[in-house]
Amino acid sequence: MTAHEGLATVALVALTTLAQAQEQSPPPPVVPAAPPIVSIPDGTPVRLRLMQALSTAQAHKKPEKATLHTGDTFPLEVMEEVRVRGHVAMRAGARAQGTVTEILPRQHMGKEGKLTFTVDWVEAVDGTKVGLRAQRDAGGSGRGAGDVATRMLFGFGGFMRGKDVSFPMGQEVAAFVQGSPEVQISMTP
Repeated sequence: MTAHEGLATVALVALTTLAQAQEQSPPPPVVPAAPPIVSIPDGTPVRLRLMQALSTAQAHKKPEKATLHTGDTFPLEVMEEVRVRGHVAMRAGARAQGTVTEILPRQHMGKEGKLTFTVDWVEAVDGTKVGLRAQRDAGGSGRGAGDVATRMLFGFGGFMRGKDVSFPMGQEVAAFVQGSPEVQISMTP
């Protein structure tokens, strides 16, 4: 074997060894792209439903007897998905939370109860609690002084009780995204 042939054989063996090493080493791992982050526009509507009934019948003049108080929280859920740029930002059935801001029981003299609540947040697809703005209230209307005087004159005004105000379980509540929160959305439309 000549020197030239020997050098060619060594080069061929080296190339074969290198090719085998490359075949055996695993390919570099594919790192999936992070899901895109989108900003949900301020004022985006979110349709919710109450997951429990709220009623002034749950209030009582004696706080220890009441089953619903100012400051109590209650569950809601998203009725239909909310999409941003064609991707789901909030799923139907996602959790939301509201807070009772005022509750007054019905009164004598025909004065109905009063119930006010706000909707605080909803859970986005990435678990972020997105702030919402919404307020619902009902009741609180009393009778005019003339009406009360008429009932008192005829002797039955003091025995009339006002009505309870209630929001039944399942009632729709409209809320709106507060600010422009950013959430990670899934890549599947």
